[in-house]
Amino acid sequence: ISDGARVVVPPKAAASAGDITITLKPASEPPKESGIEPASKIYDITIKDAANQLLKDLAGVVEITIPYRDEDIGKLKVAEASIFPAYFDETVKKWIRIENFTQDKIKNVIS
Repeated sequence: ISDGARVVVPPKAAASAGDITITLKPASEPPKESGIEPASKIYDITIKDAANQLLKDLAGVVEITIPYRDEDIGKLKVAEASIFPAYFDETVKKWIRIENFTQDKIKNVIS
């Protein structure tokens, strides 16, 4: 995506033969949860195998990089160091914090 968002799936992480398709697009209606304000765009990410079947369990670590803008952090009135990545768990209808991430404050990305 032109804004710098990306998904990297290492070879064999998909554990299926053939090509995989990764779709990364801004969410049209991001899920809302009381007390949670997004610091960047929210993205829908899907990974499908060669048979167009959704892959939910991967055998390796997938790197997702999400950019953010200083002006968006400023509007939230939070410290840049306090932002974190999360995913929306459709089962429990809550945002789940991802603990293992890095933040590049120069490039304004979280991976």
